[in-house]
Amino acid sequence: MERSDELRDVVLAAFEEFANQDTSWIDRHTSSHEGVLVIGTDPNEWIEGGEQVAQNSKEEIQESTARFSSPGEVEAFVEGTVGWASSLPVWTLEDGTEIPARWTGVFHQEEGEWKMVQGHISVGVPNEDLFGE
Repeated sequence: MERSDELRDVVLAAFEEFANQDTSWIDRHTSSHEGVLVIGTDPNEWIEGGEQVAQNSKEEIQESTARFSSPGEVEAFVEGTVGWASSLPVWTLEDGTEIPARWTGVFHQEEGEWKMVQGHISVGVPNEDLFGE
């Protein structure tokens, strides 16, 4: 495996477009295959299938009042036609509250384009809050 500036730039472009409520990245870089999966922060955000993921993602970006204010440090790696990336983005709410998040994505190269096949974003919760330890 090797670091990939190309895939990193694809991911950075996504965060920039999402911050501006631009959804064009989604159509270009989301795979249409049925095995595509996105897991969000809400317990009900488990979206399967490329078309459903694309539609849901567009709606979320256009309707949300939270904006990505920082993509964080994006790291991306590839091995053949598979790539994966991670970052620690920050959402900013309308009142200025910042919410640090964790994001990972898996990509597949299809017809010369990196297409997301799996994405996961979460907000870390301390173990003490979950397990009392």
